[in-house]
Amino acid sequence: MKQIMLNGCGVVFDAEHHTYTLDGKELSGITSIISKYIFPDMYSNVSESVLETARQRGSVVHSELEMEFNGIPSDSPEVIAYRALVKQHKIKQIAAEYVVTDYNSIATCIDNVAYVNGELALLDYKTTSVLNIEYLRWQLSLESLMFTMVNQCSVAKAYAVHLPKPKDGVCEAKLVEIELIPCNHLMALLDAYNSGAETFVNPLRNMGDDFESILEQYKQAEAYLLDIKETVEYYENIQAE
Repeated sequence: MKQIMLNGCGVVFDAEHHTYTLDGKELSGITSIISKYIFPDMYSNVSESVLETARQRGSVVHSELEMEFNGIPSDSPEVIAYRALVKQHKIKQIAAEYVVTDYNSIATCIDNVAYVNGELALLDYKTTSVLNIEYLRWQLSLESLMFTMVNQCSVAKAYAVHLPKPKDGVCEAKLVEIELIPCNHLMALLDAYNSGAETFVNPLRNMGDDFESILEQYKQAEAYLLDIKETVEYYENIQAE
C-alpha cells in the first residue's frame, strides 16, 4: 500500500490562542460555525467553569495521543486502549493535528489522518462518555471537505475514536464510523456563514422529524451534558485527594 503524501495548506496555527491565520487573515475554526448554526443552545445551561474542566481532560488525552504518534509513549488508560484499537483495526497513522482549510474563511486541525483497515480515513478523538453523533457528522464532514480541497483527493471513511473516562483503571475504547454529510449541505452551511446569515436550516433535522428521531436527539444531548458534569466531579475528587 503506497502512502499518500499530504500537502501543506499554508495556514499558521497558534496552539496557545487556538487561532488560524492564512496570508495575514485570521480564519474561523469549525467549532464556532457548528455552535452557531447547528447547535446554538447546546451549552446554554452549562457554566463556563464546567465546560473548561471538560475541555482540559480532552486536551490532556489529545496531547498524550499526539506524543504517542511522535514516539513518546504514555501508560495512561486512554493511550493503552488506543494501542489496542490500532492493532484491532490496522490503523496506520500518517499525520497528527493536520491543518486544513477552505482557503477562504475556515480552518481546523484534524486529530489524525490514517489508514484504517487499508482505507484512507480521518479520526477524531472524543473523551466524553456519550458521543454526539450529529455533531460529529458535521465536524468530520467539514474536515473531509477541506482535506479534499488541500489534497485534491478524498478520504474513504471517517471515525470517532471514543475514549470515555476510565473505570477501575481501564478505558473501554471504541472506533465508531461516522457517516459523512453530502457536499451540497456542507456548501450551503459555508454559504450561510460567509454571507453572515443569522440562521441555517439544518437539513439533517428535516430528514428525521419523526418522534423517535427527535427523542433520540434529546437523549443524546441530555447524556452529553450529564457526562460533562460527571467529568467535573471526577477531577474535583482527584484534586481533593
